[in-house]
Amino acid sequence: MENLSNWVFGTTFGYDWTREAYQETQASSFVTLIFGLAIWVVILVLAAQYESWTSSIG
Repeated sequence: MENLSNWVFGTTFGYDWTREAYQETQASSFVTLIFGLAIWVVILVLAAQYESWTSSIG
């Protein structure tokens, strides 16, 4: 949306995200971090369950 707005209107018009759209743009940078932490927790749980690092990963 930002690219389309800049392409169509150039610098003549401005825009601002509000409410849910603003929150989504702010939270999108944390998706990779949260996904990585989730995978790390799964590996730790499986390692604790099977009492081995190699059994949980492979």
